[in-house]
Amino acid sequence: MDSLASVLGRGLALVDARAGTDLERTVRASVKAAPALAPDRRARARMFLAGWLLGSRRVRRPLAVRVRGPYGEREFVLPDSVAMAVLEEVFSWNEYAVDLPHPPRRILDLGSNVGASILFFALRYPEAQIVGVEASPKLFGVLRRNVGDLPNVTLIQAAVSSTDEPIRFFEGNSSWEGSTRVSGWVREEAATEVAAVTLDELIADGGADLVKIDIEGGEFDVLPASRRLAEVPVVLGEIHAAPGTPEAEAVLALFEGAELVSTDPGPANSQWTTVFSAVRRDRVPAVSARG
Repeated sequence: MDSLASVLGRGLALVDARAGTDLERTVRASVKAAPALAPDRRARARMFLAGWLLGSRRVRRPLAVRVRGPYGEREFVLPDSVAMAVLEEVFSWNEYAVDLPHPPRRILDLGSNVGASILFFALRYPEAQIVGVEASPKLFGVLRRNVGDLPNVTLIQAAVSSTDEPIRFFEGNSSWEGSTRVSGWVREEAATEVAAVTLDELIADGGADLVKIDIEGGEFDVLPASRRLAEVPVVLGEIHAAPGTPEAEAVLALFEGAELVSTDPGPANSQWTTVFSAVRRDRVPAVSARG
């Protein structure tokens, strides 16, 4: 017998197909993310309601939910339905949960979006210094509101690029699609010139024990251009190419010698991105952030 959740999911998928909504994904994401994030029942209910309203696409303004933070409850703003899906990826799928012998001291979060990954790292590694880099002028204000007040977090409004020359950034059709690369997911008319910073500059400014990268295709330029990539003990994130494709394999080849885990390219996998982690355990910090 089908569970209530599966029946509800199929029903919402039918509504989505007829009405052009995004209810099935967004409501599911709110339910999956809530156990790790919502501090109490009221916060869970609020998250579910936000998922329903954002997924219905009748609410065209950001909605705030209550979440756990490293120093108590806090408000977290979601600009659209896919921001809820990001919370699911980070806090339910645990995309960035890598087992390490000691916590990282300095984390570079490249492509910080609205701050879900920064919140994850702040909860998991409360004493780490976290540098968040986000190119989108549209999202940076949301990012700053969500995590900019955390004491160990520094935010930089810039694109991570292969050079430090200003670069064009294209806002996406939704909050997770903006990129420095032209694609069917971005609005070319929404292009704006933004400051740029290289990965090597960020590493040189204070080192990096962990680099998270999710920059919507920019990784194809940024990672091969880095001369200091091999210094980083842990690199994880998304490659914007399907598992097993030449593009994805070329990026993974940059981590030769590392303990590498990535999305299975098997026939059952329909993902168009490759999630990966590369750990060089001989370079993982020998002491915790507490010293």
